[in-house]
Amino acid sequence: MRITGGAARGIPLRVPKGDQTRPATDRDREALFSSLGSWLQGRSVLDLFAGTGAYGLEALSRGAGSVTWVEKAAPVARLLKKNLEAVQKAMNGEAIPTRVLAKDAFRPMPYLAGSFDLVIVDPPYQLWQTKEQEIVTQVLGFLKEEGGGYLVAESPDLLSSLETLSEQHRKVGKNIYICRID
Repeated sequence: MRITGGAARGIPLRVPKGDQTRPATDRDREALFSSLGSWLQGRSVLDLFAGTGAYGLEALSRGAGSVTWVEKAAPVARLLKKNLEAVQKAMNGEAIPTRVLAKDAFRPMPYLAGSFDLVIVDPPYQLWQTKEQEIVTQVLGFLKEEGGGYLVAESPDLLSSLETLSEQHRKVGKNIYICRID
């Protein structure tokens, strides 16, 4: 697993052993970020249920202005921090604001409300079946109200809540859906 584009292209990412995470494939991340193109430049990104941090790290490498990751499992969050260090090193220490929060994405985080242009949510698939509306409601609260942004969800199926949120939604990878929120 590697960064597919931008300043840190080719940097390998560490992945925890076992089934704690389900990292997005290089192909899916490349499809997603190619579809966003230059829009990503300077934007604020939130990567929820971050796991290895691959989505946020890809965004960082491709020109995001800031990236925040939220990952509940402390050992996985530590591995994410190592991946972040490797990407930052490849970017020659460019000072881009980043933070890794070892928190449960379902806990209230009012200090993050309305802060992001792009929110990526990739929970364990079974959570979509039981908590889809709760996840989408929380995620919408993180998007900036001025100018809107994009919600990206990795899900085995198109979520009914995305269909009702906006007509501007599409599939960009095997299980990657992107939705423009105005």
